[in-house]
Amino acid sequence: MGYFEAIAASSFTIDSEGRRVLFPWGMPGMGYMVPTHQEYEQLRATLVWTYRLLIPTTLLLIVLFPR
Repeated sequence: MGYFEAIAASSFTIDSEGRRVLFPWGMPGMGYMVPTHQEYEQLRATLVWTYRLLIPTTLLLIVLFPR
């Protein structure tokens, strides 16, 4: 498991009944039930892609445009 996959995996948890729950803003925020395994895989892949794009872009912008 790579770095971005680990970050994406941390957005999901399994409740007491074995269902997957997505917490897009972390555990203090509202969770959303993920009804099927296919939707879980699709959401996880989307999160990985998003983190692969946003994190390096943010770091690059911080380096290029310091205060």
